[in-house]
Amino acid sequence: MRHTITWVEIALLVFISLAIGILHFSRVTPADKAEIQLEAGLEQLYYLQATHFRRHGTYFHPDDDAYRDYLPWVELYRWEARVEAEGFRVVVHADLDDDGESGSWGVDSSAPVVRRIIAD
Repeated sequence: MRHTITWVEIALLVFISLAIGILHFSRVTPADKAEIQLEAGLEQLYYLQATHFRRHGTYFHPDDDAYRDYLPWVELYRWEARVEAEGFRVVVHADLDDDGESGSWGVDSSAPVVRRIIAD
């Protein structure tokens, strides 16, 4: 009987520890959410660029009025864009966690993979 109580206590402690760990580590902070949204926007920009290039043989500048409705997030950040005949590169600078230090993320014509250049 004593061993059963000990095993039940151990199982209960393990279960409580797992529950606390899951609750703690599964939370998405506002900064994490903002970073996910920024990276999704950059990925969307890549696919818009790729589609535009297939149709027209050129890349567009993110400031182009024809695409502003598809890229409303661009106005929220400081960004730089280089658009040339052979490719494009867009770098976005943002302070997503409001700590006073900006991070940088970029995407280019080589792949839809968003790169964190400088951590925020």
